[in-house]
Amino acid sequence: PQCRDQVNAVIFGSVLKGYGRARCMERVWSVFEEMLSRSIEPSVVTYNAVVDACARNGQMEKVPELLAGMKERKLDPNLITYSTMIKGFCQRGDMPAAFNVLEDLKKDPLSSKPDEVVFNTLLDGCSQSGLAAEGEWLLREMQAQGIQPSNYTLTVMVKLMGQSGRVDRAFELVDNITHKYRFRMNLHVCGALIQASLSARDPLRAATVYERAVRERLQVEPRTCQHLIRCLLNAGHTLLAVSLLRTMTGLHGSSAPP
Repeated sequence: PQCRDQVNAVIFGSVLKGYGRARCMERVWSVFEEMLSRSIEPSVVTYNAVVDACARNGQMEKVPELLAGMKERKLDPNLITYSTMIKGFCQRGDMPAAFNVLEDLKKDPLSSKPDEVVFNTLLDGCSQSGLAAEGEWLLREMQAQGIQPSNYTLTVMVKLMGQSGRVDRAFELVDNITHKYRFRMNLHVCGALIQASLSARDPLRAATVYERAVRERLQVEPRTCQHLIRCLLNAGHTLLAVSLLRTMTGLHGSSAPP
């Protein structure tokens, strides 16, 4: 009783966030209702914690009700609100809803503009749903908004192009973006290019990417290396497979012709 008047929206928000991450949605709603019953006014941060809980626990159908509650209290969604909703819809595979939230964000004069996190989240969703054309549009829109793609962006785009059988386009995007924004691809982009090439049954191209990674001192994941060696052997490129295996194991074998 002596501490009751110290319980405020910040404390409730912390509890809501904890239960959301612990996937205890019944307690999230119970705590939120208790907060309102005590006439403690929720803030945008409070609502963001509940929206995040919905996103983490697959209860995005509850979000419109939360947004209505924010409107009643004259609270405006911010960039975190929008990006969390986009994350939730992408995780559920509801890409039309995610794109609708993006459009709402772009139209909201009171909120910040979409950032790299928003676009990368949407690109992840497109990758999970196999939406190559939408992914390309997002990449163009991202740059039009003045946001520089990162190696994470390129990794997702390479995976998306590889899934749609457009390996040439994947390599083209990597070359164009890294040249335009003057940065080097990292090991994740290299690994994605190798996997895309192997999926297209082009182990020689994958080997070329691996050799480039070695020259640039990038450590490709062991599982990707094993897959590359296996595909080279299956395709009859034994000498090249042996040469790359020597390099991978530190024996520094020179590249041999296929």
